[in-house]
Amino acid sequence: MAQYSTTLDSFGLGELIKYGTQGASFGAGNCGFIINENVWQSLPDNVKKAFKQAASEVVDSGSKADDEQNKKIIAEWSKTMEIKTLSDAEKKEWNDKYKEFNKSWTAKNEKEGFKIGEVLDQFEELLAKYK
Repeated sequence: MAQYSTTLDSFGLGELIKYGTQGASFGAGNCGFIINENVWQSLPDNVKKAFKQAASEVVDSGSKADDEQNKKIIAEWSKTMEIKTLSDAEKKEWNDKYKEFNKSWTAKNEKEGFKIGEVLDQFEELLAKYK
């Protein structure tokens, strides 16, 4: 719950939730940079470079702003709901289950021709970098 409190709060779900868990880290992103491949390829290199630089800056500042907003929301929610903070042992158990799920989900999707493992590896590398 608390991992995504800004998302839940934006949909008004904080009013409905009575219990939450804090401390599990599954990775999330609050920023996206999406452009049609043909349009991207048609851009001059200096424009591509500017987009990449801007995207990098937004990731850093956006993530910090989201973290601060999460803290405010959780502090407010703590007044009306029960929030469980995971112990180190519980975090390990959640992370182990998450890895187990990713492994089976990746295998299933790669059988269907998707390069999920490659994308997941890139995601986890970036997650570790910005954590």
